[in-house]
Amino acid sequence: MEYTDSDLCFSCKHDRGTLRHVLSACPKLLQLYTWRHNQVLEIIIELLRTQCESANQQPVTVKQPTIEFHKEVRRKNSEVKLLNGANDWKISADLFTSLQFPAHIIQMEKRPDIVAWSDTKKSVLLIEFTVLWEENVEDAHERKKSL
Repeated sequence: MEYTDSDLCFSCKHDRGTLRHVLSACPKLLQLYTWRHNQVLEIIIELLRTQCESANQQPVTVKQPTIEFHKEVRRKNSEVKLLNGANDWKISADLFTSLQFPAHIIQMEKRPDIVAWSDTKKSVLLIEFTVLWEENVEDAHERKKSL
């Protein structure tokens, strides 16, 4: 690396080379943004894949419809088990290859980063992920909502 008196971005040579610019705004570093995104996405996919495999190994009991009354209970640290109740979970991700959203669920042009689904439970879990600079949270949120 070469030292310089200039504060311009080492890549685009146009804007100041601040952390914000280098990590989330430099047009010449788009591959770096994708790499950061995919590194975190791989971890999420692996965790979700492990959870799906675990859920798929559990026996599913069919409950008869009943009316149950429960007293309101507030639990601290209660674990939400989204994948319970089905053992046919599948997962697809927009990583290395384009995600093909399951056509039997819905036809759509846009695609999330990860989709997990169970046909028997008729449930779909969508994950849309963004790695961004803190100050860009509101802009990213609005952009993702429009997808």
